[in-house]
Amino acid sequence: MNRRAWGDGLHHILDARTGVPVRDVVATWVVADHAAIADGLATALFFVDASHLRESFRFSHVRMFADGRAEVSSNFDGELFT
Repeated sequence: MNRRAWGDGLHHILDARTGVPVRDVVATWVVADHAAIADGLATALFFVDASHLRESFRFSHVRMFADGRAEVSSNFDGELFT
């Protein structure tokens, strides 16, 4: 079981608007100048597109979706292994 889940199919990130665990995005990673900014952006990426966050912050990221897709920013300095 994923340690970031409350139960089968229940993610630990809740949508405050609905009270329901997020379903579309299953994981995020962010690299930013400060750890606290990276942490906040990683959580925000569960709910909003990175383009909205780029208006105010400088960062690189990866988002994994429930359907198996991965979104990798062009400035992400890392590799994904499948």
